[in-house]
Amino acid sequence: MALAWCGWGMPIMSAWRPMKVQGEWKRGEIIVGDDAEATFKITWWRPERKSFDGHAWIHNRIRELGNVPSEDSAAPRGFSSTAFVAEQPSRGGGLRGLWFGYSAAVGMMLEVAVNRGASKAAQQFVLNKALPELRVSQHGEAVRWALYSAGFVSPPGYELSQWHLYSGDIALRLRHEADGARLTVRQVYPAALALKRREILRWMESFPFQEHRRYRRSGGLHVFSCDNYTGKLDGVLQYGRKRLAFPMQWCRSLETVAAGAEDKNIERLLLAQLDMTELPPEAEIKHAVSRMNWNMVDGVFADKWHAAA
Repeated sequence: MALAWCGWGMPIMSAWRPMKVQGEWKRGEIIVGDDAEATFKITWWRPERKSFDGHAWIHNRIRELGNVPSEDSAAPRGFSSTAFVAEQPSRGGGLRGLWFGYSAAVGMMLEVAVNRGASKAAQQFVLNKALPELRVSQHGEAVRWALYSAGFVSPPGYELSQWHLYSGDIALRLRHEADGARLTVRQVYPAALALKRREILRWMESFPFQEHRRYRRSGGLHVFSCDNYTGKLDGVLQYGRKRLAFPMQWCRSLETVAAGAEDKNIERLLLAQLDMTELPPEAEIKHAVSRMNWNMVDGVFADKWHAAA
């Protein structure tokens, strides 16, 4: 299993799941655990100051805690400064281990708080596998996403703006930092049940997030095929246009293309939609579908991470 969000990723145990997800691209946190307990919390943020010194910040933070760093801190690839405090009292009682890591290359700070009351096996997995294999997406590199069992890959420059994480329906909306293009990726499962409710075209046009523009199709369906991590996919494309209501219908209308495919190997609908002020490139929307579920490939996490770029 893998957990990847907002530019970072790590392997997790198959029984673990996100218990709480909050924040945005620049700052947020996720609590991970199983049905019995929370195992760890990962917090990330991107400092705004260009002069930010990650090494000094970590040193000062540990000093504020009144503790000393351990000598055996995990130092994953891509991090310029790391430190680990083996035991630190938590606010709610009990002990936690604190790992700090800063990647100067991407300008991201991470803090991982490990529940020292969790099982020994869970703690060892975090310290000896999850943290050493922790990775960050480099500038100009595709961003990987993996939550629960769903995996996505977004092109460089897209940042998370909205998401919903429902049982059997996971969707992310990403916005390009430069031109404002919007990419929505979604997985609905089980596919057989979903297709009984509505045909795949209706799912493609069933927008998971609030829309202020009215959608209208442009042309007919186009068939496409692509290779996915679970096998070959056959899907359909639908072009359209989104406009504001009268009298603002000519103000910043959006061209859109939606793609949908049924992955029968894992019983899922794979859906993607790209909105731009100009005609969206067909290759980009196909790529969004073909790169879904990179996290399901067999092998070690680091190999899957790099193969998904």
